[in-house]
Amino acid sequence: MLTLIDELTNWYIRFNRRRLKGENGLEDTTHALNTLFETLFTLVRTLSCFTPFITEHIYQGLRPFFPVDEASLEVGSDLRSLHFLSFPKARDEYFDPVIERQVSRLQAVIELGRTVRERMVVPLKTPLAELVVFHPSQEYLDDVASLLPYVEQELNVRSVVLTSDEERCGVKFRADADYAVLGRKLRKDLARVKKALPGVSSDDVKQYLATGKITVDGVELVEGDLAATRYVELPARVEGGPHYESNTDSDVVVLLDVLKRPELEQEGTAREVVNRVQRLRKKAGLVATDDIDVYFSFAEGLGNELEAIILASGDVIGKTLKRAPRPRREWDGQREVVIEEEQEVGDDKIVLTLVRA
Repeated sequence: MLTLIDELTNWYIRFNRRRLKGENGLEDTTHALNTLFETLFTLVRTLSCFTPFITEHIYQGLRPFFPVDEASLEVGSDLRSLHFLSFPKARDEYFDPVIERQVSRLQAVIELGRTVRERMVVPLKTPLAELVVFHPSQEYLDDVASLLPYVEQELNVRSVVLTSDEERCGVKFRADADYAVLGRKLRKDLARVKKALPGVSSDDVKQYLATGKITVDGVELVEGDLAATRYVELPARVEGGPHYESNTDSDVVVLLDVLKRPELEQEGTAREVVNRVQRLRKKAGLVATDDIDVYFSFAEGLGNELEAIILASGDVIGKTLKRAPRPRREWDGQREVVIEEEQEVGDDKIVLTLVRA
């Protein structure tokens, strides 16, 4: 159950924030909200006997959105309380092994990429140029490709390369053994294998994976005797070129270019401005449908660089805010000011003014 809650909050809702707010049109938003509604409705009925009060509170929030034909809910006739309803039944038609496999692989790639960012202390708000995903299976790569916008959005990368080219990614193989187990089989030959194993080539280990047979210093080993591990030898770094860092779960390999580029850092700064505006909207009690113009100003002689970034990033900012912020000097002063507050963006202090459109 905890896994389900994590999947709902940290994956479905997190990934579909924009869909839930209507960015992709009414029909898509309706599908996204209906999915969320049914999931919550099923979840509270499942948890009602364990956490009766919080589930009842959530249920009462869902009640105003029940269909007009309440019988279609198939939960009985008395809807006054969650605790009058029957326990939900499993709906086999909702289970799709292909979708489950695709999402599982998507999650693996994203978690590996997040770990690289954390290890290199690169915040998620900083856009990066490229993510390379390596896997020998074309099915795996196709599964990731089917959900590619989520990878780009969650890891904040401009391009994703999906490849099975081991040489391009520097993918190598090494063999390891549980010598306590192998010793019972090999006895006096164990010392020879232990000494020679570090020198076994990557190609030989790869061949062992394919055939289940390998000869180490004249000793024949079969499938199960060794454990093959995939690792990465990172390409040589060229000044100004990609700076790859890798991560793997012994199945898929990701290489993330963590080199910070000025043009992408400017985009990251623009996203910080969006974040500050969104905070102000929330503080003012505005909802997504409230039409607001945003103006900004700085103390005299300050903020020239940040202003240039804001004006140059109008398209990036406008995708979220619908309208890009404009300098305060362009405001006619005639409309209602909803909220005005000074915010920090990097080393700059900017005054943001939200005005009714």
